[in-house]
Formats: sequence, C-alpha cells, structure tokens
Amino acid sequence: MTFAVGLWWVAASWVTSPSETFWVCLPVVIAAAALLRVLPSPRLNSESRAGRVGILLILALAPTLFSLALTQLTHSRFAWWECVVATYFFGCCLELPLLYVFQFRKGCSEAFARRWPGWRARLASGALALGIYLLLIPILLATLAVHRPKLLPNVAGSEFPANDIQLIEFSSRGPRPLKLRGDFWPLANSRGTMIVCHGVGANRRDISAITQLVHDSGYQVLTFDFRGHGESEGRTITYGADERRDVLGAYDYCLSRPDVDPQRLYALGVSMGGSSLLLALPEMPLVRAAVVDSAFADLSAMVDHQLRFFPPLLRRPLHRVTALAGWCETGYDIEKIRPIDALPNISARLLFIHGTEDFIVPCSHSQRLHAASPSSQLHLELNSPHIGTAMLNPSEYRLLLQRHCSPTE
Repeated sequence: MTFAVGLWWVAASWVTSPSETFWVCLPVVIAAAALLRVLPSPRLNSESRAGRVGILLILALAPTLFSLALTQLTHSRFAWWECVVATYFFGCCLELPLLYVFQFRKGCSEAFARRWPGWRARLASGALALGIYLLLIPILLATLAVHRPKLLPNVAGSEFPANDIQLIEFSSRGPRPLKLRGDFWPLANSRGTMIVCHGVGANRRDISAITQLVHDSGYQVLTFDFRGHGESEGRTITYGADERRDVLGAYDYCLSRPDVDPQRLYALGVSMGGSSLLLALPEMPLVRAAVVDSAFADLSAMVDHQLRFFPPLLRRPLHRVTALAGWCETGYDIEKIRPIDALPNISARLLFIHGTEDFIVPCSHSQRLHAASPSSQLHLELNSPHIGTAMLNPSEYRLLLQRHCSPTE
C-alpha cells in the first residue's frame, strides 16, 4: 500500500482522460479504504516475509524488464519515467485489484469445502476459477490494448541525415487538444507533401523504412507520434476514435506551413494509422489521394478475430465483456469504431494495400473497404505479412505511391 501511495504523485502526469483518472486514483482509493478498514488489506499469495518481498520485487521489476526488452527489440530510447508509469500501472492498477479477485476466489473455495466436502467442493471451486479466468482474459486484453507502454523514438539513431529533420510540435484538433510531436522532411521540387501515420504500439521512427521510401519517391513527409505513443501526450489508445483528431491536427499543421502546396497534399496510414486516417478524411477536403496499408474496416470484427481460438459458444459472451471493458477504459463503444462507414464521405482517391499472409489484420478488411468504395483501388501482395508490402517489394510500393499520389490524376 505504501508503494502505491508513494508512486501516485509521479503517475499524476498520466491523466489526460476520465479513464486515466480512474486508473491513477484506483490504487489510492483502495489504500485509503484499507487504512479505514472499509476493505480488508489485500494479501500476497505467500505466508513468509521473504516470499512476500519476492512477490513485490517481481511486481516492481517485471514492468521495467519488459520495457527494457521492448526498447531493445524496437531500437527505441529507454526512459526511466516510462518505467515508473508502467510499474505503477502494472503493479498497482492491475495487480492490486487482482489480489482481491484471487482473495475472493480463495474465500469461496474454503466456503465450498465447509459446505460440500469432497468432489462437489472441488468441482464448484474449479468452476468458479474457470469463470474468473474467462472473465479476466478479455478484461486484461482490453486494458493492456488501450494502455500500452510508450516507446520513445530513437531520434539520435535515425537513418535520415539529422540536419534534414525538422522536429515539430502541434496540437490535435478537438475540444481537449493534446500536444503531438513529429518530424517534417522538406524536399525541394517535391511531388507534394504526404502525411504518414504509424500503427498501434509504435512511434514515428518505427516505420522509418516506409517514411524513407515515401521521401525517396519525391514527397515531403510529415510523420508524428499518435496520442499515447512516442513523445506525444496521452496514455490511452482508442484505435481511431480519438486518433482521427491527431490526423486532423497534422492536416491543420500542414496547411499552416508556407512550404506546403495545399493542392498537392496526400496521406498514408498503416494499420491503426490507416484506420484513423479513414475516419479523419471526411474532414480533410484538400487531401487529393490517400494510401491505406493493412488497416481494419471495423474494430468489432478485429475483436472477433482476436477471440477466434475460443469455442464458438464462448466467443459472443467474451466479445461483450471485451466491449464493456473497452467502454470503461475509453468511453467508446467498439461497435461504433467503423472506418468503413466513413467511406461515403471521403472525396480523396483511395488505394488499399494489404498482404495476403497478414494474420494480425486479415486482408479481408481491405477487401471489404474496397468493395464499399467502388472508385477505390486495391493491391494485394501475395505472401506478405502485416505491413510487409513495402519491405518485400519496395520498388512496386514506390510505383504505387507515385501513380496514385500524383497531381495529374
């Protein structure tokens, strides 16, 4: 409890939405309730002092080690601040309530043993445990999906010449604007300016190979970190519902620059960035053409895809629990996050790109998007994984960009 209270003031900067306020305050509320004896103190699953200390060390060190592993795998910058926030979130906001859940399960099992000695008590206890775990799976998946550890872009280790990068900052559009940070790559005699949007859990430098390819194809590039990613503000990811405001902020910033020709403005989004771009495009009338790579058509179908390994009888209830948890976390109904519904209001020319071996976002999503927009184009790359077309076939990707995003079209 002291650990939770001691870290609370550090985590206070986390708050940018009502759901974040809930998570930041939850451990403090539990600690206060336990001190006032409104709730029993949560118990660690160990009888010895050494065991309890060991569990606390694991809870404290696991998020730090996880962050270190992620930064090494993605060549991102390590930040102690992000480790502190991750430790607070994983160790206090998630693990602390789970202690009560498992304490409740243990109490129920003891009550079953007193009431029904023998196999009936074991059966009831097993059924309760199964029910708890089945409920926890979608809740934890939803929670971890919208509160991911931030990976800071490795600015110093960029493949681009450092003196060519313009580090920029602008605000998202909307009633509660957030500060977003990004890069602008100027280019003399360019074919136009392209806004490039990264995917979930990444940052603007994670897709540097695609950004480099766009730049080499003759376009100025504006790329930025979405809210809850990289160096931008925010901690909650809404899979397009709020991220579209970030895309609109990038669009407004482009129009404010004298070196951007508003008649030659284009956009490219990958994965969640592509879905967010589709949701924003109805309010971006000057964008002439957009490339959407490996995006999802609707979020509800993506949840079904994640639950595909469960028996059919369980999928619908688990889907509903996931949707409820997502609504508690973000305030949005996943059934209403549907980029496909934005298509009738988009004036820009659309090109959908998808790999046929994409197991993260099935290529059927791009096929649905293409079918719902008869004037759009669709390119399916055979044997390509998620966002793999640019890596496997860069020359064709460049040609697709130049043909689709041309002022003569």
